[in-house]
Amino acid sequence: FLVGPSKVEPWHRPDNTTWNTAVKIEKCRFLTQTNCAGMCVGLCQRPTQRFFNEVAGLPVAMEPNFDDCSCTMTWGKAPLPASEDPANKRACFEWCPSMALVNRTADAVATSSGAMSTTLAANENEHKHTHTANGAPPCPRLNNLR
Repeated sequence: FLVGPSKVEPWHRPDNTTWNTAVKIEKCRFLTQTNCAGMCVGLCQRPTQRFFNEVAGLPVAMEPNFDDCSCTMTWGKAPLPASEDPANKRACFEWCPSMALVNRTADAVATSSGAMSTTLAANENEHKHTHTANGAPPCPRLNNLR
């Protein structure tokens, strides 16, 4: 499988039947390489769900687990709306490379001039753009930098 080793698991449906249609990706290569929850949601989860549900007509719900970098794709299950999906509420990882860039820039500007708010605002807009593509959440940690 393109995103990492996987195995089939049972899905216990709301009607009390069990289907063997869940595929657990044990350690997602995309998530471990990007180290970014926003990129996972915005560039993998939401577009993949949209493609299979809307284009291919095959329902699939993807549930990334940001604690162990696994992901479960459940075929035949409709995805949650973005507003209800816990993955959309996930804060950035502390080691998120996009967030690290914002932090480094803010630190450098704060020590070299009084123009921190202008540069931070520019970086915040750039970071939000990265993390809001396709419904992915912005990084809440940006608010702590103000």
